[in-house]
Amino acid sequence: MDGGDYVQWGRSFLKARKPGHFQRLGPLSHLGAAVPYAMAAKLACPKSKVIAFSGDGAFGFYSMEYDTAIRHNINITTVLGNDHTWGIDKTFQVAYYNRAVGTDLRPIRYDKVVEAIGAYTEHVDKPSDVGPAVGRALNSGRPALVDVKIRSGASPLADAMIARRTGG
Repeated sequence: MDGGDYVQWGRSFLKARKPGHFQRLGPLSHLGAAVPYAMAAKLACPKSKVIAFSGDGAFGFYSMEYDTAIRHNINITTVLGNDHTWGIDKTFQVAYYNRAVGTDLRPIRYDKVVEAIGAYTEHVDKPSDVGPAVGRALNSGRPALVDVKIRSGASPLADAMIARRTGG
């Protein structure tokens, strides 16, 4: 799990089956660390299937680590939530200041970026297609990325943080 708000959705449904099989980086911290951490987890447990969750902003920090994953055959799968927004920043700015500044990102198709490096990729824009796409990615036998088009919106964690701060 990366830092940021999108990954809170993954935390809500992805459960560890054994101790030590789930790692999160803190509530909203370490932007971009999901891919290198996933690679380390795969090297530590080579027979395990490893899934990283990252938002598009955070993924931009370490997206080129897919080159390392491909060169060294480190088969991880990233589920990327792509809404072209620094989501948590936008959520907090709107909640606290009634406006957002500097929160829009360019619409980058990261599936195309890492496909050019040699990864297995899929672009998904319907919720019903996410599970099958992740399954195909996990079974592709190579580093993979599923670029999921998502709508911008706060996670329950972000909403709770805002309510706590504003007394709501």
